[in-house]
Amino acid sequence: MKEENVAEVTATDAENMALVQDLERKSEKAEQASRFRSVLRSTGAREGEVRIFQLFRQIQTTSGDAADYGARVISFDGYVSENGPEPDGTYLVRWVAKYVPNRVSGRAPAAPVGVSIAGTTTYEVPKTVLFNGQTITGVPSKTDSTTKYYSPSVKANIGQENTLEFTSKVTPWPDRDDFWGHFVIDFATAFSPTYNKPVDPANRTTPIRNIISATVTLDGTAFKKYKNRDRTVTEEIPFSTEYQADDSQDVGKQLVVREGVNGEQTVKITTSKNAQGETVETRGEPVVVREPVSKQVKVGTKPKVETTNLPFKTVYQNDPTMKADAPEVVVTEGKEGRKVVTTTYSVNSTTGEVTANTPTEEVTDAVDRVIKRGTKPADKDTYEPVGKEQTVRPGGTPRATLAIGNLADLPEGTQVGFKSPVDTATEGNKSAVVVVTYPDKSSEEVPVIVKVVAPDADKYTPAGKTQTVKPNETPQAVNSIESASSLPEGTQYAFKAPVNTSSEGDKSAVVVVTYPDGTRDEVPVTVKVVTPDADKYTPEAREQTVRPGGTPRATVAIANLQDLPQGTKVGFKTPVDTSTEGDKQGTV
Repeated sequence: MKEENVAEVTATDAENMALVQDLERKSEKAEQASRFRSVLRSTGAREGEVRIFQLFRQIQTTSGDAADYGARVISFDGYVSENGPEPDGTYLVRWVAKYVPNRVSGRAPAAPVGVSIAGTTTYEVPKTVLFNGQTITGVPSKTDSTTKYYSPSVKANIGQENTLEFTSKVTPWPDRDDFWGHFVIDFATAFSPTYNKPVDPANRTTPIRNIISATVTLDGTAFKKYKNRDRTVTEEIPFSTEYQADDSQDVGKQLVVREGVNGEQTVKITTSKNAQGETVETRGEPVVVREPVSKQVKVGTKPKVETTNLPFKTVYQNDPTMKADAPEVVVTEGKEGRKVVTTTYSVNSTTGEVTANTPTEEVTDAVDRVIKRGTKPADKDTYEPVGKEQTVRPGGTPRATLAIGNLADLPEGTQVGFKSPVDTATEGNKSAVVVVTYPDKSSEEVPVIVKVVAPDADKYTPAGKTQTVKPNETPQAVNSIESASSLPEGTQYAFKAPVNTSSEGDKSAVVVVTYPDGTRDEVPVTVKVVTPDADKYTPEAREQTVRPGGTPRATVAIANLQDLPQGTKVGFKTPVDTSTEGDKQGTV
């Protein structure tokens, strides 16, 4: 794009801005626009901030395309803390620029925006900026010294004020208490809201619009007032260095174990005029905000040791408690005798200077090396494990510990296990091998028999039956088992809990049947507690007369037979002899 006109514009209010725009449209009078340059007074300072940077100039590059006209930078301000610079002497500046683009294709309300920033050496270029509150990350240009800021999602509002804001550091000019240099910001928008390529204000070969360049620099008047204000400044308190002796490091070698940290103090500075009308600053008493942390440095004081070695002897000892094939054990390590001359060092804790102390001499006698050899045979040659038969039910898992009869006599830590799994799926005697491993790792194999037998409890199914007892009579558990005689000899019977027979009625109980092999069954039964008729009634004897050779009747011999319960039967215990006359005794 051919450059046809350069207009320089600075304004303090709307009236001046309008006049500048009018002059700019008249190219032959463009140079008059500079007459209206004035100091911009900030109304955008936040609490605790002071504006000391302002818009210096803006330059608009135009072409024959009228769409390039009309963009403006309304303001470009820099704000610093009223408390002064950072501890390192730099100023952290919050920059705010107001940009108004006026032209775009199709009268769209917004279009993609591009920004480029360049600064002199003392002005730090930001890594990111905010455009209308949206973050854009900068990319250093490969063709010039600027940093480009563009995001396809960030657009400028056409005909409206748009805000660019960022924070960066500015360094005062060496040997001067003010600033040299400036920031230059270029703005541009795409010619259309649908343009989807990066917008670069410097690339005039692309269809971009609303191009304008703004320069910001120090507001000398504002900065002078800023420097002459009453203020509180933050100063560093230098840290001290402590030196410590470290006998693990070579002499003189220094190792920083803790970095020093400067402290911080604040000082209130007030300004006044002296008799000559000069501005004089008065420092108040410092207020320590953070105490300094001393730097700690370890200084090597490793003693210098000169030795003369004396050889030692090796002595062997036989140990009958130690296995013959066990590795030899060093009971006492041999030590050479030595004549040692040692020089130690001291460190000045303030300066770190190292000083040698008077050498010392020490003589140490040699110590014999004592080695123990074992003479005891291996455990497998000492012990004789005995196999023992064990019984398991079909499908059961035999235990190797039960297959060794004298396991308790073997040394502590002995381990046993079957060489291979024992098949217990069917009944019968199963041959197996138990591997015995001793604490000394020697081992031997012991043949054993595992009897696979189904337990009695799996073979028999005892059934309960009801038994009858008198009140307070103790029932016998065996009498509550049907066909107890069919169970194996030696089977034992017992009630699981005592049966309460203190009152009549059916009593529920459980009989525990214990078979000779130790297995058990539990059988629920009923115990009937009933008082017998003989305990309830008292029959009365009655005399009767019969002729010789006659047969007496037992029913006649009981006087109160009709009072006895229905179904009561009577009869003489033995026949009554009636062959001769006389009184005959009988029992009914």
